[in-house]
Order: sequence, then C-alpha cells, then structure tokens
Amino acid sequence: MRENTLIYIGLGIVFIIAAALNYSALRHFAYNKAEVNYYLSFGVPVLIDTFIAVAALIALTNKEKGESTRLAKTIVVVFTMASIYLNALHYPSTIYGVSMATLVPMVVFLSIELALQQMEINHRRNELILTRKKLNEQVQKIRADLDKIQADQIQLSNEQDSIIAAKRADIALINDEIRQRYEQLEAVRLELAQAKAALKTAGNCVIDWHCKEANLLRLDGMLAAGVTFTEAAQILNIAPNTARNWAKNLNGDSLSKGEVQQ
Repeated sequence: MRENTLIYIGLGIVFIIAAALNYSALRHFAYNKAEVNYYLSFGVPVLIDTFIAVAALIALTNKEKGESTRLAKTIVVVFTMASIYLNALHYPSTIYGVSMATLVPMVVFLSIELALQQMEINHRRNELILTRKKLNEQVQKIRADLDKIQADQIQLSNEQDSIIAAKRADIALINDEIRQRYEQLEAVRLELAQAKAALKTAGNCVIDWHCKEANLLRLDGMLAAGVTFTEAAQILNIAPNTARNWAKNLNGDSLSKGEVQQ
C-alpha cells in the first residue's frame, strides 16, 4: 500500500545515511582494536548494519501481515546496542564522543520503532476501512433485500386484492343465481300449490259425484223397501228435502215404481 511504501523508502534513506556514518567507526574498531585484516575489516560494519536492516525488514513485513515481530525486534535491539558499544570504543571518551557513538544507532532504532508503530496504525486503519466497507455493503444488501421484500409484499397485496375482488364478484354472481333459482323455485312451488288445489277441487268434484250416485242408489233401494223419506234422510245423513229432490231426479229409473212419498 502507498503508506507502507513511503515508510520503506524513508527507512531505507535513514539506513543508507546511518551505514555511511557508522562505516568508518566500525571499520576502525575492527582494524585497530580487534586486529582484523585491513582488507577484510570493511565486512564488520557491513555485516552489522546489513543484519540490522534485514531484521528491521522482517519485522516490518511481519507487522504488515499481522504476524509476530518479537524475534526480529529482539535482534534489532541487540545489534543496535552492539553498534553503540563498538562506536563508543572508536570515539573519544568525552560527552561529544559518547553522543556521536550513540546518535546514529539510536536514530536507526527509533526509526524502526516509529515505522513499526506507523504500520500498526495503518493496519488498524485499513481494517477499520475494510470493516466499514463490508458493513456498508451489508447495509446496502440489507436495504436492497428490504426493498425487494416490500415490493414483493406490495405485489402480493395487489394480487390478494385482485383475488378477493374476483372472489367477491363470483360470490355476487352465485348469490344472484341462487336468488333467481329461489324465485324460480317459489314460482314452481306456487304453480304446484295451484295445481294441487285444482287437482283437489277436481278430485272432490269426482268423489262428491260418485258419493251422490251411491246415495241415490241407496235412497232408491230404501224407498223400494218401504222406508220413508225422513228415515232415509236420517240414514244417509242428509236433509229430507234433499232426499225428495234426489228421488225426483231418479225419474223412471226408480226401483220403487211408486209415487214419491210425501
């Protein structure tokens, strides 16, 4: 990332300047104090500074990936103290000499610590940005889902309203048909009642006619047997005058062959 790239560049510049300043002091210590071969003495400052740079690079890389930096930081601390000690052996034992021996290694060490801290801040900031981005995406997704659910609810409500309206129309048609059928049924019942009444009237007329014929025959028989009109009327449960009128209707078909008794 851009922030970490700037940190690497700045730290690299600090390392180059510090290595140039430490080179003469550490090589002088190796050649004069440790009696290292002059042609090989350049390797002491190069080895120490390179090892510090590699340890710092590993610490920065692990910090960027969120991994442990304990071992790399320990190596940086140890070799920084070694560099200060070796520089102190080169410079004079004055406050200025000690300050110069301490200044360059401490600048390198503090630069590494500052870079690690800044990378930690960048890592947390990026995590927050990523988390916020994910939360925004989830919020947008939830809003889209809610909008879809609301649209589905509206569509479902409209469909339900349409179905209810259609069912109500069907029910209204069925009710109209039932009412028409009921009216037709009432008309049929009325016609049937009228037909029954007419049939009953016709039946009564036929039955009454047959009863009268039978009573006429019975009356004729009783008159032929010598029963008076009054007695015959009592037997037939009719009025005496009715019995006389029936006897007149017999005309010449009477079995009595006699005059009608008064």
